Amino acid sequence: MKMTVSMLQKLKKICDVNSYTIYQYKPTVWKPLLIHMEAIYFRRRIRLFLECFAGNCVYYLVQNDCFIGYCVVSRGGTFRYQFSTKKDIIVGPYYISESHRGKRLSELLLTQVLAFWKENYEYAYDYIEKSNIASIKASQAVGLEIIQEVNITPFIRKLVIDNEGEYYLLRMNNTD
Repeated sequence: MKMTVSMLQKLKKICDVNSYTIYQYKPTVWKPLLIHMEAIYFRRRIRLFLECFAGNCVYYLVQNDCFIGYCVVSRGGTFRYQFSTKKDIIVGPYYISESHRGKRLSELLLTQVLAFWKENYEYAYDYIEKSNIASIKASQAVGLEIIQEVNITPFIRKLVIDNEGEYYLLRMNNTD
């Protein structure tokens, strides 16, 4: 999708990397994403809605005024993420459009987002479905490590530790 002038007014430029630009968007309850780059299912809508209350930001990867991907970052320490503290961040979900996959752009986006937040967190967490091998590899490539398995409770979407969980919980220490 092409960026318009009205979209650009809602974005803050964070950095340029090679031929890409990363912008920050401050979501609202009514508009958790500036644009929909993928089908947003009910689960994702609930997650994005809840993340608005955690003070989240969305980072968009743009090339030649076209949106290529996004990454959501939220504060930890909420009722959904009781394993974290207010000094931590939750990275994800993130998405790269199909036509740009295989170019390690998730890694580029995650690296830049974590660098932007560098002074503002102790641990970065991510949780990824076990079957999403590409996202697991991208998160590991930027320094996150699998620490546990988790599941998500229905309705309030809280992450709970479960030795046979459907998701991996990953963490990166930023205090070293």
